Amino acid sequence: MPNIDNGAVLECVIHSTLAAQRQMTVLHYKLSDLGAPADQFTMLETVDDRFAAVDGIYNAIANVSGNDCQFQEVQLQWIFPTRYAYRKFASMPLIGQVDDLCYPPNISATITKRGVEAGRKNIGSVHVPNIPVNTAVDGMWTEPYKALLQDLADRLKAPFTLATPSTLTPIIAHRTNLALSPDVATTDVKPEVRVQRRRTVGLGI
Repeated sequence: MPNIDNGAVLECVIHSTLAAQRQMTVLHYKLSDLGAPADQFTMLETVDDRFAAVDGIYNAIANVSGNDCQFQEVQLQWIFPTRYAYRKFASMPLIGQVDDLCYPPNISATITKRGVEAGRKNIGSVHVPNIPVNTAVDGMWTEPYKALLQDLADRLKAPFTLATPSTLTPIIAHRTNLALSPDVATTDVKPEVRVQRRRTVGLGI
């Protein structure tokens, strides 16, 4: 099997379904502190184990999601410097962990990610789907729900230490040149409910 080394970029795609619409949450990480090149498939299994831990990213996302959404597979893939085949894992909770129905699929929360330097290439965002209905008043998040979003925001900027001694650091992915992707330095929860446009071409909607 091919090996990966420090500087490799991981793409994590979390698939969920709400009201018969598929949704994707896409995150990117950069590998460092790896002592020697390692098998890329074995490293994906190591990453999935860490993300599935109690303090991992999977639970942080499920903890802000209403319980009528369903999580499908998680797709993990090394995409730089070589794009390898992805693997699918079934490590997410089956449903959202907030005991409430969800808003329609076009309603989201937004978490902004920033690098150390200023500029449009050092800012990105995560649009969080599957929002429970009793989490906002007059278009603003309630304090209890804002706390859950803040926990997710904190995890979106925190590096993960893996069982195979190495570190995954969240990055703001530059699709045209992944080598220049900055590390996520800070995250910010937007206080208001957001509406996002959705692609419906080919979905019969």
